[in-house]
Amino acid sequence: MTAIFITLVLLLDLLISSLIFSDFAMTSYVFVPSTTLLFLLFLLLKQSHQKVFVWVLISGFVVDLMYHSMLFTHVLIFMIVLFILKEYQRHFSDTMIEIVMMGVIAIFLKEIMLFGWYTILSITDVQFLSWYASRLFITMMGNIPIIFIAYHLSVRYNQLLKRQQLKMQKSESTLWGFLRE
Repeated sequence: MTAIFITLVLLLDLLISSLIFSDFAMTSYVFVPSTTLLFLLFLLLKQSHQKVFVWVLISGFVVDLMYHSMLFTHVLIFMIVLFILKEYQRHFSDTMIEIVMMGVIAIFLKEIMLFGWYTILSITDVQFLSWYASRLFITMMGNIPIIFIAYHLSVRYNQLLKRQQLKMQKSESTLWGFLRE
């Protein structure tokens, strides 16, 4: 079931990227949807680390292929961002304002790390203020509605997992009760 939800958010990223024109030559603006990162962040808040980081490997690799970036760039960036936010997660509660704040921080960290990575490898020679004005700010503000979508999808996913666990526990207790008789 996790694969279905990960596929859904990856397709949502592709759909949003297709509908919203972005100029990657940075002459006007760039908007990069981050539904996948946000969904994985909200899963990490409720799931075990190992399980989520396996999905980070898979989805980060697919995001690298979607955006034609160097392989394992998004995998490493997603892992670092999720590790940092998992460490600071205990300082946040489950209010919607703090959920949105955590999502914006995740997008900010991802974009700053991506800029730093591209600058170190000399892939881009854009100044930070140009990057900020044409990509970072627009991506952070544009992803605020996507934060709500990703959070809602993660809540639905966790509800489905709980229903499956209850159903499995009921069937196990029924099975064991039947065997006792």
